[in-house]
Amino acid sequence: MAVVITTTPVKKRKISNRPRCAPGDCVADGRYRVLALLGEGSFGQVYKVCELATGAIGAMKRARHIKNRHLFATELNHLLRLRGAPHVLPLLDHFVDEDGSDVFITEYLDGGNLKEAITARGRLTVPEAMGVLGQMTRALAAAHALDPPILHRDIKPSNILGKRRGDNRVQWFLSDWGLAVDWSGSREPVVSGTYSYTAPEVWDRKRYPVSDIYSLGMTLYFMLFGRPAYEGGSTSVRRLQRAPDPVMVASSCPPGLKNLLEGMLAKDPAHRWSLARVMTHIHKGGRRPRGVMVLQTRLSAGRLWRVRLGDEELDFSWVPGDGTHGGGHEGQTPGSPLSPVQLESWWMGRHSVTRAQFGLFVRETGYVTEAGRRGWGRVWCGEEGRFVLREGVDWQNPGFEQGGDHPVVMVSHKDARAFVRWLAGKVGRWMFLPSRRQWDVACRANHSLAAVMDICRLVERGAGGGTASMQTSSVGAPETLVNAWGLVGMHGNIFEWTGDGGAEGLDLFASTLAGDGKENMGEPRLVSGSTWFSIAPSSSWIGQGWAGEHECNHCLGFRVAGLSLPWES
Repeated sequence: MAVVITTTPVKKRKISNRPRCAPGDCVADGRYRVLALLGEGSFGQVYKVCELATGAIGAMKRARHIKNRHLFATELNHLLRLRGAPHVLPLLDHFVDEDGSDVFITEYLDGGNLKEAITARGRLTVPEAMGVLGQMTRALAAAHALDPPILHRDIKPSNILGKRRGDNRVQWFLSDWGLAVDWSGSREPVVSGTYSYTAPEVWDRKRYPVSDIYSLGMTLYFMLFGRPAYEGGSTSVRRLQRAPDPVMVASSCPPGLKNLLEGMLAKDPAHRWSLARVMTHIHKGGRRPRGVMVLQTRLSAGRLWRVRLGDEELDFSWVPGDGTHGGGHEGQTPGSPLSPVQLESWWMGRHSVTRAQFGLFVRETGYVTEAGRRGWGRVWCGEEGRFVLREGVDWQNPGFEQGGDHPVVMVSHKDARAFVRWLAGKVGRWMFLPSRRQWDVACRANHSLAAVMDICRLVERGAGGGTASMQTSSVGAPETLVNAWGLVGMHGNIFEWTGDGGAEGLDLFASTLAGDGKENMGEPRLVSGSTWFSIAPSSSWIGQGWAGEHECNHCLGFRVAGLSLPWES
């Protein structure tokens, strides 16, 4: 049972339940007819409903008590943010009840929940359990990749629902997001979750993304052994720090599976496995997650990962991380000498995100960019040597002609992160803006500094985009140079947002953008690359600078990076 426990006594008062809906009742202004009550828990009621206009079957969830309706508003908000994410219970519709409570309709899943399935037929085989675990990690990857991340806080077998497929297999979905929170890192005012699945640190009102990993590890234990690792009330659970490790009783576990359980159930969150490590462990045996296609096409760089989204394709080049690369480190300022750092492998967007790709995101989500909301952006004025404000420019109209295969510009750091979150939900793995070190390493592509400087000098002479053009080049144009790892346009076309920021760049960008008095552009963020009107500086092998996170100008875009898994190496 999911619980919310306060540490101070409260006065009990009787709260009457809301009247149940009866079969045949119509709701949402007559759009849905109630067919049956599917279940009732501490907080809510779930009904099987039929949409009268289409005959489609769904599941309607509403609060059991008026006092709990804030939980449903929270759950609805999370489901809206997670719409389209893999293995998250799909949201179909939502409306406001007659008493002002949020009610929502989700897809009706006919496979029951995981707890019921295991209770009825017994524990799962290892391949079956790993299949369910893999699906749940994809759901968590989408939730944790959001900004701010969503922590589920109540992962357990009864909250994993099954959908029967035509091939007699079951697809699993993570449900019940009512206790989920937008994570900020602060201490929690109350302890929430289910006794047997709650991470030890939560009892100290601390919670981290790896707290969800602990709950998922306990769920894996239930799948493998048919019972919870710990049973009993709150008193026994509070002694978890002194209890024996659950894996100690699993003497028949294969070594690899025992390592996975130990990693996910580590009592110290600092030693617990991250979601990325769990995902890599699942797939290192060679099984690939569904929905991800890896094409063994050889570029000068190596392999290509192609993501198909409707009519659009996003190409990523694999960047090796099995050695020490030259690249900046966190303490450096732009233009400082390179120093070696150790990096894990990752996928780097082969080119900047294009207008067509960004347009697909906008059409699907209805997103409005910061420049679009403000009604203005900035363009470079060569005579004044700075960016100046111009009304009516945005990503669709940056001040010069562009096609769908040109890099999207006039987007802020916030706009770029919104695209990344959407893409992460689509592909079911961590996607992110590359860090400065990752961007540097990918640009250099294991070339010597002298060789990269030669490329920059080619751009400066007009052999690339550089000063030879008065606007951006398309990502497939001959002048957008391709480096040894198949990455396009890193030596001159646009500046690109990175995931790094900090106050050290404040004076650098403030002096460049000062003077229009329009709006504070926010915290400084690092940008890397070069533009179509100014080439990479001769003092460094690639341009770096800073811009405020709300800045939108006609030479600033982004590319996306993604998590690499061992089976891809």
